[in-house]
Amino acid sequence: GRSIDLPGGKSVWFGFFQSVSLGWKPMVNVDVANKPAVKGCDFISYMEEVLSIPGRGRDYPPQKPNFRINEGRNWKPELHKYKLERDIKGLKIRYIRPDEQKREWRCNRVLESPRNLCFEHEGEAMSVEDYFLHAYKYKLKYPFLPCIHLGSVQKTFYIPVELCQMKAQAFPHSKKVGEDETAQMIRKTAVTPKERKERIENSLRNISNTFKNDEYAKEFGLSVEGVMSQIQARVYDPPHLAYKDLARMENLPNVLGLTPAIIPFKIPHPGGKWDMTKGPKGSKLSFIDNRHLKNWAILDLANLSKEDINAFVDALYAEGDKIGYQVEYQSEVVKANMNSMNHVYQAFQKLCSKRPDMILVFTRGKNATVYNGLKYEGDIVQKISTQFVQQKNIGSKKFSAKPATLHNILLKINSKLGGTNQMLHTSNTPSILQRPVIIMGADVTHPASDFKNTKPSIAAIVGSMDAKASQFLCEIRLQNTGQVEEMISSMEEVTKKLLIQFRNKNLGRKPEKIIFYRDGVSEGQFLIVLNQELAAIRRACVSLEEDYNPPITYIVAQKRHKTRLFPVNPKDGVGKNLNVPPGTVVDHTITHPTEFSFFLASHEGIQGTTKPTSYHLLWDDADMKPDDIIKMTYYMCHTYARCERSVSYPAPTYYAHLAAFRARVHHDALVDTNRDTRDNRARLEEEISLANYFM
Repeated sequence: GRSIDLPGGKSVWFGFFQSVSLGWKPMVNVDVANKPAVKGCDFISYMEEVLSIPGRGRDYPPQKPNFRINEGRNWKPELHKYKLERDIKGLKIRYIRPDEQKREWRCNRVLESPRNLCFEHEGEAMSVEDYFLHAYKYKLKYPFLPCIHLGSVQKTFYIPVELCQMKAQAFPHSKKVGEDETAQMIRKTAVTPKERKERIENSLRNISNTFKNDEYAKEFGLSVEGVMSQIQARVYDPPHLAYKDLARMENLPNVLGLTPAIIPFKIPHPGGKWDMTKGPKGSKLSFIDNRHLKNWAILDLANLSKEDINAFVDALYAEGDKIGYQVEYQSEVVKANMNSMNHVYQAFQKLCSKRPDMILVFTRGKNATVYNGLKYEGDIVQKISTQFVQQKNIGSKKFSAKPATLHNILLKINSKLGGTNQMLHTSNTPSILQRPVIIMGADVTHPASDFKNTKPSIAAIVGSMDAKASQFLCEIRLQNTGQVEEMISSMEEVTKKLLIQFRNKNLGRKPEKIIFYRDGVSEGQFLIVLNQELAAIRRACVSLEEDYNPPITYIVAQKRHKTRLFPVNPKDGVGKNLNVPPGTVVDHTITHPTEFSFFLASHEGIQGTTKPTSYHLLWDDADMKPDDIIKMTYYMCHTYARCERSVSYPAPTYYAHLAAFRARVHHDALVDTNRDTRDNRARLEEEISLANYFM
């Protein structure tokens, strides 16, 4: 296949994926595949790529250090060594001896320069520089660049970088691609459905020809069609959402505490996204439940001018005013230097001592240490909501922030303060939600491959607490089994806790049904998960009351699969990429031959080709109709509070994903500050009393 260059000495390799999948008949599943790789080049050029500093903004090229001048004196170990070592450790490097012989080893670490690095040679100390002069009559050109330790850790293969080449190789699984490279890779690999379809069809032709020319395949009568299967799909209409209409509130009296102000909102064709400010004529729409931003403070880590901060607050006020959401002036602004965590903590604690409802944190850009530290301090220790805003989204006095960005910040703030942004309108609430039910979502996040042994897997389970399934409570569990475990081991205890909370919030009524969306289980684990987790949910119900046995619907949602849907006629596609429209469902031919499963593309593909989510019904004693399950799933994709879009899987699953991710942030904060003790881990599992803190 071909490859495309990425920053930092990396590249992307393109190829294709193929597997046999048993649908209603045997099928071959073909898709494009992309893999990050390391570019092959001489080692000094590679060092310059890895250690370059990104240019300011997208349009400026990165600034590369020049290690070839002045015998390599531009190499600064205190600045460069750690970053280079982290990048090249474990990669294969080719060493070309001065006598042209070649060797290939994996890299261990970065060492001193050949002039300063000594080792024992025939009983006496000798520098690497002298050794090459003595053994090969080779004078090093760059005696001030480092050596690298190759091969066995026990042996002293200390090689000057000028004699090395980086070998072109696929990126090892145990290493993580950097954030910039990942973002670039996504941009380079996201292709329109039309282009992706062409690439897949080319691969298909190759595969088909391979089968035609293979004598064994002929003997068995095996052949592969050279074209994609055409199948019937259905497109579901988006639901009507509900918002509060302030214009009606002013005109109509409030009778017996009923507000007639909640009105249906029609999502414009073809669905997938909407704008609440564009409601019916003469209306002024607002969130269902406003929790206005009244008592709040700002922690400024970006050292902004007073004018810029005021311009941002004014812009936020104006954006809130459009939807009847009140933003009052902040109680105070405290500045701190981002480079000193102690300083940041002190400033944050000073703000917390006044007990505001919310602290907005302004940062220059992404900084994991600051983010992890303050989220831990805010969510776990002080129990005060925080909202981070990057400087590029704050704008300035001259260029005010984008209205869409401000609106999205308000969606998150209202949610974190315990408000409800939007919900499904009563006219089309799925019939199952008309009685008390609890909708649960669960996800397990695993540590990155380089932290397998030090960091635990984290499970998050959320449960809905209200009739409209818009308020969720969340339970976190750290799974310290030592291996990557997809099973949620404390399912029974967690479910019981959520059921008790539900009962307390609903005047003593228990849910009559349980709907459970489970994320991230592969087909090979269906039975194990079902046996363990379903049994645990059952036990939780019985331990609550002996004859309490509500019907359970257990659905697995998967995104890690290689099935893609394309409109046969590109003109039927929607959006600038002409993807399948949101609400597209396929529940036959390519799904499971005997069990109920379906593909649903519930979101609008903004970048590249839409990836439909695959849903598999593992258990259902509520006897729901297939159509109702699909509708309920699609509708639940519209209640996600962080944006005005229908998302790629139901809100409860998404919230579980966010909550697990936030718990990872809390745990990383403990690791960063050497506080990863048993007591502190237990604290992460205690109930976090902040509503929707993970938004």
